[in-house]
Amino acid sequence: MSNTSQLNQRIVYAGLVRTNLDRGALKSAFEHWNKTNSEAPIDIFEVVDQVVSFLGLEVPEKKALTLGLHTASSELYNDLKPVPEFILGDQAANAASSDAAPQASSAPKQAAHLSITARYLQAVSLQIKRNDPSTHKELVAAVADEGLLKSLSSEVSAWAADNLNAISFGASVSVEQCQELAHEFYVMVCDFIGPVEIDVIVNNVISDLSKSSEAREFSPQTLL
Repeated sequence: MSNTSQLNQRIVYAGLVRTNLDRGALKSAFEHWNKTNSEAPIDIFEVVDQVVSFLGLEVPEKKALTLGLHTASSELYNDLKPVPEFILGDQAANAASSDAAPQASSAPKQAAHLSITARYLQAVSLQIKRNDPSTHKELVAAVADEGLLKSLSSEVSAWAADNLNAISFGASVSVEQCQELAHEFYVMVCDFIGPVEIDVIVNNVISDLSKSSEAREFSPQTLL
């Protein structure tokens, strides 16, 4: 299983725990969602729709699930609680077997400024989508049509094609490029929702990212 798939599992588990479901319902909901788990970054709204439809959750539980998923999606993999074995079932045994094997081909750790920037952009985009899906669609179209930082045009194009979910950076992307991209995205978003609303979103995202372990290497404040 890929790193992204395992991260998705921890995010969904964290969200489900916030709903205070009983042990059986939590396991059933997780197993139902996990059938569609993939290597693509998680879409919070799709997960909420799946779980709410499957369990018939009421509004308070839906709100708790959405908040839990949103909070967990801004955390690093190692900062999230592992999914218990009773939830994973057979998959836990497979994972343990895989972990015991040599990891000679594991990928090098991504630079902190790249990881923080990617998570910042995704979190801002997700919050806009959560607040106003129609505005988010217009924003996606604007990024696709107008672009952002020219030196990162290929990365931005791929990001727009992925509905402004996860953005990937090459190892050579500099801190200055990350700052410029974050600034240009901020300016574009201002045209859609105004400076007051975007400042609230950005401040919340920066606050969440500042709690991550990578913030010790690269302060999210640097993107402002």
